Amino acid sequence: MKVRFAIVDPDIRKQVLAAVDLLKHAVNNGHVDDMDTATAQLLALTAECQSIDLSEEDWRAFVNGVRKGHPRIESSYLLPGAVCVSLFPTIAADAQVLELPMDDETGDTNV
Repeated sequence: MKVRFAIVDPDIRKQVLAAVDLLKHAVNNGHVDDMDTATAQLLALTAECQSIDLSEEDWRAFVNGVRKGHPRIESSYLLPGAVCVSLFPTIAADAQVLELPMDDETGDTNV
C-alpha cells in the first residue's frame, strides 16, 4: 500500500469534498465497488495537483508526527495544509490536502 497526498486546487475543492463524502459512505458501509469508484474519481480530480506518494511506513511516521503535534486532528481523507508542511514546505496554511490510500498496483507514475 501507498498513500497519496495531493494539495487540493481551490477550483476543484467542492468536487473533491463530494467525492470524499462518497468514499466515506462506501467505507462505512463496506461497498467495495463504490470505494473503487470514489478513489478513481479522486485520483482523476487531483491528477494535475501537486502530490507525493508515501510508502505505508513513511505514512505511519507522518501520521504519528501529526498526532503528536496536533492531537485533535483526525484523518478523514482531508487534512489542513498547516499539518502537511513536512510534505509540502511551501503549502498555504489554509490549503487542504487529500490523503488517499492506494494499492501499489495502480501503475500511476504521474506524480
